[in-house]
Amino acid sequence: MSRFPLFIELRGRKCMVVGGGRIAARKIETLIRFNAEIVVISPVVIDKIVKLRETGSLTHLEKVYSEGDLEGAFLVIAATPDREVNERIADEADAKAIFVNVADNPGRCTFIFPSVVKKNELVIGITTSGSYPAMSKSIRGKIESLLANLDDDVMSLLREYRQRASVEIENEDMRAMLLNRILEEAVFCDKELNKQQIAERIFCEVLNDEKTD
Repeated sequence: MSRFPLFIELRGRKCMVVGGGRIAARKIETLIRFNAEIVVISPVVIDKIVKLRETGSLTHLEKVYSEGDLEGAFLVIAATPDREVNERIADEADAKAIFVNVADNPGRCTFIFPSVVKKNELVIGITTSGSYPAMSKSIRGKIESLLANLDDDVMSLLREYRQRASVEIENEDMRAMLLNRILEEAVFCDKELNKQQIAERIFCEVLNDEKTD
């Protein structure tokens, strides 16, 4: 069954990860990129999670899960090695209307944890709805290669010219053409180019064309 993609604000929201192994660590690393308030519940955790704890990226409760632990959570990830425990976590989350992802049972998930491509403000989520996770990983790699030129400077450039175009170019078709041309040159061109100069040249061309129409 396909799932509806939903992009939500996680900054300052409590995201609970029950489990301390490789799967939990992988999901924690993604949540950190979105400034979530992460609480890990597990009696033991792998070294990667220990290092994240030491940097202050998460809170670690060194205990086994018990009912009531999910109080105040916005979303929950059940990633323990015990399927029965994961089911109990899902039951509590459902009872409290908390989004839950169960690592070993896609059918119990009320949200899918996607493969994520994040380039500054550009975020792409990919999922096969649990049917073939390796495909999501492969597609993510291809998209990351396609967007290799998209760094923070380019995102700032695109934002700057989009804002300028909305103010200085009245014609919607001309504005769309400008933004598409800058996008192609700044992101999808293989050559080593001065993107700022190219964007300015394209902008002036389109602006002059609009004035002569």
